[in-house]
Amino acid sequence: MCGIGRLRDLAGVREVDVVYPAQKDGGEPVVRTTLTEMTAQQKSLYELLELDQYTA
Repeated sequence: MCGIGRLRDLAGVREVDVVYPAQKDGGEPVVRTTLTEMTAQQKSLYELLELDQYTA
C-alpha cells in the first residue's frame, strides 16, 4: 500500500468525547474520550506511529 493509502486509513480514526450528565449532587459532567473502532491496518499504523501520545 502506498503512503497516501496509509494516510487515508489513519484519516478514518476519530477521537470521540462522550459526555455524561452531572451527578445529582450538582457536580461537573463526566467526559470520557475514546477512539472509534479501528481496522487491523489502522491499529497497526496507530501503534507504529505511537499516536496514543496525542490523544486527549
